[in-house]
Amino acid sequence: MDQRDVLIRTIIGEAANEGPEGWAAVANVIRNRANDPRWPDQPGAVALQPQQFSAWNSGAGGNDLVRRYKPSDPIYQRVGTVVDQVMSGGPDNTGGATHYYSPRGMDALVSEGCSQTACPGGCSKKPNGVAEIPSPLAG
Repeated sequence: MDQRDVLIRTIIGEAANEGPEGWAAVANVIRNRANDPRWPDQPGAVALQPQQFSAWNSGAGGNDLVRRYKPSDPIYQRVGTVVDQVMSGGPDNTGGATHYYSPRGMDALVSEGCSQTACPGGCSKKPNGVAEIPSPLAG
C-alpha cells in the first residue's frame, strides 16, 4: 500500500457513511498530525499507528472496510478525490484538530476494555464529534 491508498482505506474505515465533509475531516486530522512533531511526519505512518485509527484495529472498533474496496470502486475513487484535495493543501474543516471521536465507537471501546474513557486524551466533547484535546503546543 502506498501513502494515498492507506489514507483512502483509513477514511473509508473511519467515515464511509459520512460523505465528503466527514472524509475531509478525517483526512485533515491525519494531515494535522503529520505536521505535528508528536506524530510521524508521513500521513500513511500516522494512519497506521497502533490504536490510533480504530478501523485498522484487529479487535474492538476494527472493521473490514479497510480491506474491502478496490481502487476501481466508486467510494474508493470519491474518497481519493477528497484525499488529493486535502493533501495538496485544501482547506481544513477541523480548525487544526489532531483528534476526533465517535461517541458510539468510543463507548464500544470502553465496554470491551480497550479504553478507559469515552473521550480520548482528556478532551472536552463538542456536538460535531470533534474533540478538543489539550495540546502542549498551544501557547
